[in-house]
Amino acid sequence: MPSGPEIQFLSLSDFESRTHHAQIRILLDAAFEGDFSDADWQNSCGGWRILGFQGGRIVAHAALIGRSMLIDGQWAEVGYVEAIAVDPELQGRGIGLRIIAAVNQLATANFELSMLSTDEHEFYARTGWMRFTGQSFVAQDVFTWDSQRTADEDDSLMFLTRPGESTAGPLQVVCQPRAGDAW
Repeated sequence: MPSGPEIQFLSLSDFESRTHHAQIRILLDAAFEGDFSDADWQNSCGGWRILGFQGGRIVAHAALIGRSMLIDGQWAEVGYVEAIAVDPELQGRGIGLRIIAAVNQLATANFELSMLSTDEHEFYARTGWMRFTGQSFVAQDVFTWDSQRTADEDDSLMFLTRPGESTAGPLQVVCQPRAGDAW
């Protein structure tokens, strides 16, 4: 199967990528088969976007957002990965692995810990992501950080650390509430 023109990857701030937002949203709606909500879009905004261009068209996307969290009782700015997508016509050609490699590079350069939520554990494990085995919570009050257990989310979470850092992973993570899914 011919691969077509080479794909070029570019990391941009969300602000720098604003002229591409309409095209990104079309890609996300197609890749998520219409199951990409306005809340999902909102949660992908505000950090960096890694875009894969083929012949001037966006064919791959990932977002890396900084989220303040309590990690094992300590404040941390965590890189949170959102909205990973590849054009459905190009899936299965290694583009997803390439965009995750770009995400990993950006994440480890900017954050000690990064996280994501997925049901595709084997895919992400191939690129260095590890299964979270601790307990997750969502803050009910961002001033006191009183939190509610999100046990149903534990198994979907994965984490990435900088090379050479501990791979034991956090034991307890508390995220701030947000529109749509907390994780």
